[in-house]
Amino acid sequence: MKRRWFFIILCIFKTSFLFCLNYSASDLSRSITLTDTKIIFEESEKIFSPEYKILTNKEEYMITWEFSNGIAYINFNYTGKMFNGEENGEKKYLVLYDEPANHLYISFYNKDNELIYELFGWKYTIDGKNKVTAQASSELQEKNILYSAENILNLNKLIPWVEGIDGAGIGEKIKITRKENNYFFGMLLSNGFVDYNRPNLYVNNNRVKKIRIYYGETGNFTDFEINDSPHYQYIQFPYSYNEYWNSGIIIDYIEVEILDVYKGDRWDDTCINSIYILAD
Repeated sequence: MKRRWFFIILCIFKTSFLFCLNYSASDLSRSITLTDTKIIFEESEKIFSPEYKILTNKEEYMITWEFSNGIAYINFNYTGKMFNGEENGEKKYLVLYDEPANHLYISFYNKDNELIYELFGWKYTIDGKNKVTAQASSELQEKNILYSAENILNLNKLIPWVEGIDGAGIGEKIKITRKENNYFFGMLLSNGFVDYNRPNLYVNNNRVKKIRIYYGETGNFTDFEINDSPHYQYIQFPYSYNEYWNSGIIIDYIEVEILDVYKGDRWDDTCINSIYILAD
């Protein structure tokens, strides 16, 4: 009996503190691989003279993970040149990534909540505030800080949108409008209040559990269940590229409505960290 209980406790320990991650993403010239023990950066360079060659540079580091209130951090001793000009030395970054099967997006933030490195594994993306705008039915104002809808488009800084009505914000909406003639086919959503130095804010505040997305003036909408995780979640809209253009469907904006929430341990304010529109 004692051996059986020891085995059960050991399994719980391993499940809680170890995980098997094998995440990778790449664009035309860069790639990144993140596992439970390593981070690998690769950059390729095309040489056209005297003969065509592709040179690949590679940096590999052993890492350790930390987890606090659902927020993930990596630690490693950086000694290279590929991490966006960061100085060498011991580093600790907050890391966000999408489902490993999708290979869409990964980002790293420093202790000032500033974006240090990002990589998109998808060629169709909208460049935040430059090509779309965001408005909300309500926004929370705390002293001199406004948790506005525009925050969700700014991936360079960790600061969320927080709804501003009494209660959990059921029925509150964010409207995202395009500035250019792009076809919206999906989005990445990072849930909750994500902060490098205050990971407790993720569990202390509400997170969205179920949302409804309205597609412009079409009158159509889709409901989506959202995981209780700060990592990016891929939400695919129901219109294919051909349907969009051949049928004359025009979607100038989408609206994201809160239908249900994961309750916070301390406050009844619902937060969304970021939304990144995927478009052609």
